[in-house]
Amino acid sequence: MSVYHLESQDVFESTIKVSTLTVVHFSADWAAQCAQVTEVLKELSKLPEVQASGIKFYVCDAEKLSEISLKFMVDSVPTVIFFQNGCQVERVDGADASQITNKVKKYSIDKDASDAVIPQKTLEEELKRLINKHKVMVNPTIRGFESIEDVAKEKSWNIFP
Repeated sequence: MSVYHLESQDVFESTIKVSTLTVVHFSADWAAQCAQVTEVLKELSKLPEVQASGIKFYVCDAEKLSEISLKFMVDSVPTVIFFQNGCQVERVDGADASQITNKVKKYSIDKDASDAVIPQKTLEEELKRLINKHKVMVNPTIRGFESIEDVAKEKSWNIFP
């Protein structure tokens, strides 16, 4: 996987509308930090969990596509904006490689590991979890009460100390 270049506004608009995370790096040729951020994105694109998640990385020339830069308030380069379903979900202003990496990893999923770690709960397991969540569970219909307020009015029940 690699980092792709966005050449037009139409391509940009269609690129950010996908449901998977799209990472767009607004850069300029004259800024040395932009080259560093591009290298970070190239390395991130090689990670197995990032590839499994379908995250795509793009570079957008902030000066060439100035309308897009204005629309997303890109005041300085490098700026990395994270899009999902056409909406901005995260943003990193500046060449903060650790922050960019953390945000990408936050959205990346190792699908094989997630299936193994988080099994689908059955209805019975979920009910047991809910029942055992609190020490006392009051069922107002046991003694013929209409609501929990009626239970609270009953002097033999001290549920609101």
